[in-house]
Amino acid sequence: MGDNARMPSALLLPLLTCSAVLLVSGVAKLRSPDAVDAAFTSLEVRQVLDTPLVRRLSPWAEVALGVALLVTSGAALTVVALLTLALFVAYLVLIVGAVRRPEPVDCGCFGALGDSRVTRVTVWRNVALVLSAALAVVAGLRDVGVVGALADGDALGWVAAAALSAAVAVLVAYRAPGAVEAAEPALDGDGNHEREKT
Repeated sequence: MGDNARMPSALLLPLLTCSAVLLVSGVAKLRSPDAVDAAFTSLEVRQVLDTPLVRRLSPWAEVALGVALLVTSGAALTVVALLTLALFVAYLVLIVGAVRRPEPVDCGCFGALGDSRVTRVTVWRNVALVLSAALAVVAGLRDVGVVGALADGDALGWVAAAALSAAVAVLVAYRAPGAVEAAEPALDGDGNHEREKT
């Protein structure tokens, strides 16, 4: 098989990456609605979008897009990928605006998971997500989809390996809620470590 025949399958990786990120982010936000509320406030989301309905629906939208990236193909996948690209561009604009402020900002991008502080690393992460979504659009335009690849016996192993890579990346970035608190002993009112008290 020549290089041209193998290249379309490479577009599956950004599809799987975007899907994994959206699913993890959406589920994390569904589990931490307070973190979503705090993120809308700290990121200074425009008032027209900063409504209770949008706050509650945004995690479901991420989950829906994540699933749709996996199960659609052709024109439908192109539409889903374009919506994903628009969402990631909007997130990037919010993050860039936040990192320019003098005071620290928490984005709550993954609910209560991971480090929620907005830094330059957060900006580069979102740039990478925008590029991945752009490649997902290309995948739709070239009629490259996950379901179709799974039906192709030759591509099945590649899809499995790509899915594993995406899963490993997400799990490496995962940090259980309360991990930082557990790593450092709590202080009592006098500034002493509680575990030192008898």
